[in-house]
Amino acid sequence: YTLKGDYFKKIKTPLTILTAADDPVIPVSDFREIPVTPYVEVIIEDKGGHCGFIEDKNRTAFFWRVMSNKMP
Repeated sequence: YTLKGDYFKKIKTPLTILTAADDPVIPVSDFREIPVTPYVEVIIEDKGGHCGFIEDKNRTAFFWRVMSNKMP
């Protein structure tokens, strides 16, 4: 991925990024560098891996609850 410079400052639509500190693919430091704007929210969970966030053996993913709280 390449998201550099003022990419996030140009966003004018609400954006929530959910990531995990234990992601083995993308370093969490990359997400901490994303500038805060009124439209961009970054949520960093301690665990979740890369595209994980699985809660149980039925593969329920908690990201659905996080994102449903964002809906009007």
